[in-house]
Amino acid sequence: MGIVAYEIAKRRPAYIHGIDILKPHTRVARSIFLGSNVESRFDTMSLGSRKLQSVLNDRYDIVLLLAVYQHVRRGLGQEEADRIFIDIINRAQTIVARVPDEDDIRLQSLIGDAGFTLSDRHKSPRGSTVLAYHRH
Repeated sequence: MGIVAYEIAKRRPAYIHGIDILKPHTRVARSIFLGSNVESRFDTMSLGSRKLQSVLNDRYDIVLLLAVYQHVRRGLGQEEADRIFIDIINRAQTIVARVPDEDDIRLQSLIGDAGFTLSDRHKSPRGSTVLAYHRH
């Protein structure tokens, strides 16, 4: 998370907010950003946490969903995962999603149903696909 956020920070966004379930990931991200002028926040929590609503901003220009939907769905079930991701998706203007299995189209359907259009697709060398969506 921290390295990806740092690369994004080179483009000088106003703010970066990362959420990860693993404390070492958020700790590394915070360390990386000690030397950055970009305002940032990194929270350690499950997306199924009751605290999620209190840490999310109302709006985000870009939301990165980097192969996280499948983990949340596996841990919390389809219905709860859909509820959480619909809320996050509705806060975004642009979504970049890495999907390990492009044939598992549930996340893509949630994004499309929220009024987004697929604008770019990139196949990674490791087999996952990165999809970029913009709200129309």
